[in-house]
Amino acid sequence: MAAYFTVQENKSGTCLKAFSFIISFSLLIITSPLFAQPEQRIIVQFQHPLTQEDSSKFDRYLKDILEDNYKVASHSSRSRWILVIPSSLTADAINNVIINIKKNSIVKYAESDQLLRKQ
Repeated sequence: MAAYFTVQENKSGTCLKAFSFIISFSLLIITSPLFAQPEQRIIVQFQHPLTQEDSSKFDRYLKDILEDNYKVASHSSRSRWILVIPSSLTADAINNVIINIKKNSIVKYAESDQLLRKQ
C-alpha cells in the first residue's frame, strides 16, 4: 500500500511567488532597452565640400534610398557626413545602402563606422 502525501501551500507562499514573478518581469521590461543594438553609422566623404545645393540634392538622394530613415550627425561637415541609421536595418541592407551611396558622383568614399562594429 503506497502512501501519497500532499503538501498544501499556504497563501502567503503563492503571493510571494506571484510578487517575485511580477518584479522579475518588470525588471526585464525596464532593462530591455539597455540591451538594444546601437544605431549604425555610415561615414560619407565627398569629392569636394558640398554647397547648399549639393547638400539638398544628396539629401534627396538619401531619402530615395533610406526613406527618411536616417539622420545626419551634428558633428558632420560639408566635406564629410556621418549618417546615423537605426539598428532595425540588417547588415546586408546597410551594405546595399553603402553600395548605392558610392554610385553617386560627388561621393569619394562611403563606409560603415568600424569603431562601432568592434564595440
